[in-house]
This record gives sequence, C-alpha cells and structure tokens, in this order.
Amino acid sequence: MFGGAICGFKVPNSAIFYDDDLAYVTRNRAGYLDEILVKVTRSNETYSVVENYSTEELKSIGFTPDEIRDMKSIKLHDEVLKTR
Repeated sequence: MFGGAICGFKVPNSAIFYDDDLAYVTRNRAGYLDEILVKVTRSNETYSVVENYSTEELKSIGFTPDEIRDMKSIKLHDEVLKTR
C-alpha cells in the first residue's frame, strides 16, 4: 500500500472534501462537527494520509494570524465522518 515511514492520519478518501483546492475532513468530537483543514501527503484508491498544516504553511497559503489561531486541528482518536 504505502512504502516507507509515513507520519499522519490514515483516513478513507470518502471522508475528504475539497473547497478552493484545499482539503478538509469533518470531525465529530463529542457531537460537535467541525470542518478541519488538512494536508494530503499520500493517497491511493481507498485511503489518504493527512496531517495538519504548520503555521508557516498556513501563512503561505494566505491565512491571517487570527484565522490561524482560531483553526482547529485533527488529532489521534478523532472521529472523521464521510463527506456529504
């Protein structure tokens, strides 16, 4: 499937959606749904490996410091839902 050491979270491709060429997943934490911006680092036909963007990467994309501070991130054991 994937070769070599890979860091990130394995999620089904059906859980990823795109808005303005940016990848997002919907996280369910304690019944609260949040759209989380993620960076897709690897993928195949079924799964993708995603990780959070660094602050510097978010600045280079064009997010303001206030937007970056308010962003939520994906963590281990978060429930990721399939897209609509």
